[in-house]
Amino acid sequence: MDYPSVKTICCFGTPYEIGLQHGVAAAAEVHNNVATYTVFFQETAQISWKKAKERATAQFLPTLKANCPEILEEIAGIADGTGGDLTRKNLLTLNVRSEISLTNYADGCTSISQEGQAGELFLAQDWDWLEELHKGMILFDIKPQDSYISLKFLGEGGIVGKIGMNSAGFGLCMNALRSGAFSNLNLPVHIMSRCLLQHATCVDDALTMIEKFDLACTANYMFADSSGKHVNIECSPKGNTVILPHNGFVAHTNHL
Repeated sequence: MDYPSVKTICCFGTPYEIGLQHGVAAAAEVHNNVATYTVFFQETAQISWKKAKERATAQFLPTLKANCPEILEEIAGIADGTGGDLTRKNLLTLNVRSEISLTNYADGCTSISQEGQAGELFLAQDWDWLEELHKGMILFDIKPQDSYISLKFLGEGGIVGKIGMNSAGFGLCMNALRSGAFSNLNLPVHIMSRCLLQHATCVDDALTMIEKFDLACTANYMFADSSGKHVNIECSPKGNTVILPHNGFVAHTNHL
C-alpha cells in the first residue's frame, strides 16, 4: 500500500503553546489515531473508548499532576488545537495507550545499538505496529521555552513522546514487552519517553530518571549518547534490568 511521506511539525514555546501548535498542525492525524485505538482497545483489552477514558483519567491524572504538570498543559494544548471536539481526557487516554492495551497484547519493535569501527555509534530500531497508524505518524521537532535542549522524535499525532534524540546528543529507541505488571503511580511509557528526550543529556541521566519515576507498564529502552556509551534497560513496575553491550552491540526484541 502506498502512503504519503511522514509530516514534520515544528513546535516551540511553553508547554501549552507546543501542544496547541501540535494540535492545529496534526488534527487529522490525532483524529485518525483516536479512531485506530478505539478499535484496538476493544480488540486487545475488551474495553470501549469511553471506559478507556475513564480508566486513564482515574489512574493517571493524579500521578501526572504530581510529577509532570507541564505534560498535562501540553495535552490541553493539543486538545484545544484539534478543533474542540476532542477533550483533554481523550488526549490523556491516547497518551496512555500502552498502559491500556499492552498489558494484554504485545507486538512491534526490535532495537539495536552498535559500535562502529571508527568511533561511531549506531542506534536503530524498526517499528512493526498497526498499519493504520501510518496515516497518524508525525516527525516532531520541538524547542521548549527556557531550555537549551531541543528534541526530534518520530511519534503519533496526539502523543507527546516516542523515539528519537535531542540536541545534547542523547537518543533512545523503545520496544513493547508483554507483561501484566502495572502501576498507575509510575509514569506512562510515552510520557517517560518525552521526559527523557527533553531532560536527559546522557545515558546516566536517563538511567537516573528511570529509577526515580519508574514505568507504569513494561517496556524496553535502548539508550545511547555522544560519549559513546550505550545500554539496554528492561523496565517494569516490578523492577528494572540493565543489559550491557557485548562485543560492541546489544539488541532486544519483544520479550523479557
